[in-house]
Amino acid sequence: MALGKTIMRGIAVVAMAAASACGTMAARTSSAPQMPVASVEAPQLSVQTGAPVLSVVSPRVVAAVVNGEFVRTATGGKTWVREPLPPGATAAALRFISATRGWLLAWTGRALNHPAIYVTSDGGLHWKKQFAFPTTVAGGSLDMISAHDGWAIISNTLYKTTDGGTRWRAVGLPTHTRLLDLAFVSATRGWVVASTSSGISPETLFATNDGHHFHPILTSGNAIAEITLNAHGDGDVLEVGSAGSMRIGPLLKTVDGGRIWSVVTTAATLGKSGAYGFAGGMAVKGNTGWVGTNNGAQGFEANGLLVTGNGGLTWHAVGGKFGWAVQDLAMTRSGQGWIVAMALSGTYFLAQTIDNGRHWKVAWPPVSPSLVDFVNSRLGYGMGIPSDSGAILKTNDGGSHWAIETQNLPRLFTTVAFSRVLGIGVYDTYVGIHPVARLYESSNEGGSWKPLRTIRGITVSSLQSLGGSSWALMEQPGVGSVTRVAISHDSGKHWIRARLAISTGSLVSVVRGGQAWVFANRSKQEPSPLGRLWSQNLAGTTRKLVLTLPEAGSVQYLINGMDFLNSRTGWIVATKYAQSHQFIHKPGMAKKVRAAPAITNLLYYTQDGGRRWAAWRLPKSWMINGLDLVTPEVGFLDVNGTLLKTTDGGKVWRLAVH
Repeated sequence: MALGKTIMRGIAVVAMAAASACGTMAARTSSAPQMPVASVEAPQLSVQTGAPVLSVVSPRVVAAVVNGEFVRTATGGKTWVREPLPPGATAAALRFISATRGWLLAWTGRALNHPAIYVTSDGGLHWKKQFAFPTTVAGGSLDMISAHDGWAIISNTLYKTTDGGTRWRAVGLPTHTRLLDLAFVSATRGWVVASTSSGISPETLFATNDGHHFHPILTSGNAIAEITLNAHGDGDVLEVGSAGSMRIGPLLKTVDGGRIWSVVTTAATLGKSGAYGFAGGMAVKGNTGWVGTNNGAQGFEANGLLVTGNGGLTWHAVGGKFGWAVQDLAMTRSGQGWIVAMALSGTYFLAQTIDNGRHWKVAWPPVSPSLVDFVNSRLGYGMGIPSDSGAILKTNDGGSHWAIETQNLPRLFTTVAFSRVLGIGVYDTYVGIHPVARLYESSNEGGSWKPLRTIRGITVSSLQSLGGSSWALMEQPGVGSVTRVAISHDSGKHWIRARLAISTGSLVSVVRGGQAWVFANRSKQEPSPLGRLWSQNLAGTTRKLVLTLPEAGSVQYLINGMDFLNSRTGWIVATKYAQSHQFIHKPGMAKKVRAAPAITNLLYYTQDGGRRWAAWRLPKSWMINGLDLVTPEVGFLDVNGTLLKTTDGGKVWRLAVH
């Protein structure tokens, strides 16, 4: 079963609070007793994503937080070391001054509203909390200049340290303002971006030449998105269109410390490159310039990195075929440097270029697909890497190493699955208002694809190989309609709809012999409560209840996914939320709010068709996006873009990619 294809997001199952109180949280069936929950051994894996942040010291020394994981290199990316972040810390900014010494600005506390500074002297192996700032919900930034001097913005206040971060002193600006950004090149020289206290334009750029007194050098009617500053006190300012616009530009430059500003690139020129959205970093070295673009919280697709090699006369976009959302960047030499970006899959990645963006090397995370489908315990296929959501990959060693088969899909597939001899991919689209599913096939292990057939009037939610030439897909004719199973016995050329009708949003796993496992969602077709697993035949004539998650009050479940090998063996992954009875006061809130619920991730496992279930307690920090059970002992989980593997049925988990 393809990892990620039996995923149900947002389906809450109300469960009996008494089950939690007695210390057993096993699934219940009509004939099976409750089973104790067993804890699972987990790899060192952080899924507290926070902000993806980057700190480039030199072409060889780079540190970053990517998908909540701290990584660093002192070899220009040839080798990497990963270290855990401080417990309970969510990254907001990162600044290293050498391969070993660096600082982390992080959000801490249950409500992530306690900013704190951490320092490391051994490259992130150990972190020491240096300073805790007042509670705030505002953003923060950090810029360390040397082992002693640094600057930070916390809760609209500018802070300065002269002792390496042990003590921080507030520095006042001339007017009551809202501080937005900073860039410093020494203990005395720097820029700070500020707006009125209401946070609207005009925005002002302040400069200091002594580290104590600030004076305005630019007032803009537009928002100031990004700034760069060099050692001479000169630099660039990227504005953001007119009020209410997400158009990027113009770009301004000063070469005399801010007395005179010239327009390097107009908004219209940047617009010709397709610049639209929000700026996610800027770097300028000579005639070479980079501007990262991202989509913020909007739904449009970012166009990656905008690049100029002629001083801003023309710009063009570089990046992934399906769009990258650049979060941070740094140029080490003209046309060389690093970006942290988010792929279309939602996974962050760190990439390097040495030719001004024409070619990219993804440095972290290691090559691993976001969706996998294993044929057996060693042979598996996958789709999607951070830099290319449409890449097809293959492994011959059980997921330890992956090779890219192709990065030239005819379409960005909705789902893909493989048998020993055939791969089938599905691209869902619309012709007018009518859904259409276009199927493609590959007979060379995903290396190339050609059209297989078109099925009009449906979209496909998942696809499975049932062995040999038999395949199953779950189709949905339209929004709000029932889901149906279609079966092909000639490798996808013809499909026959099964009589079995399934409520919209339910999870389905089909196995050989015409059996379907259905985790039912409440609907007009299935009025029974949530949290019930049925074993059914595809004709819809027989149905057996094999699992019920208890119902009631203050405990809820989120069903993340399921996968069955056959009529006896399968997994269900669920997240349990136990509602808290405590109330806390959060800054900015007029009244107290209920504390966050207690979270437990559970993996339910049966080997006898659902008569008995074991339940493994997975780490609560794991955000599980997909699963693939390959044999009764071997299986995979996608945890926030990281592939994990078990070889004992789920008791112990390891990182799959070495």
